[in-house]
Amino acid sequence: MPSDATAHSEDDCEHRTMTGGEWFKINKAGRVIARVPEDARVPDESWAQSWPTYNIDKPTILAFFAPVNQAQSKDAAADETRADFQFYGQQARKPLATIGVDYKEIYMPGFVVRVGHVTTTFRTNGVGYYFVAPGKKPHVKYGVMTDSDLLQAARNYFGANGKQQQ
Repeated sequence: MPSDATAHSEDDCEHRTMTGGEWFKINKAGRVIARVPEDARVPDESWAQSWPTYNIDKPTILAFFAPVNQAQSKDAAADETRADFQFYGQQARKPLATIGVDYKEIYMPGFVVRVGHVTTTFRTNGVGYYFVAPGKKPHVKYGVMTDSDLLQAARNYFGANGKQQQ
């Protein structure tokens, strides 16, 4: 493990629970930066119990929009960002379904993804898209994407017809 493991903030990382119950701190590039000691783990992941769990068995995009605080909710730019996120997502649903990609919107501080025997807990930070499929490493893109950008990103990640590229 790299010696600079402590230089990564919690916002830069996610935690993954692997088969056998080991926890790892993973940076956004997907690199393991630390093993989470057993005494530092939250028992039974109670902090994430209210987060939705998605069992992935086909190409899926989990579009996330982190909850906003009261000051942000009065911000016109934040309202426009959310409206764009929802509009482009709605426009992309049918074309994505046509190529075999599920599209789900999430308005929570995080979510849990299960692919086979691997469970990943992902904390949202702003707005973005979590691309995931069985047999593929998850990929995250941040910021609002247009419907055509979403479709192109899905084709790039999952393959031209929604079938996964290895």
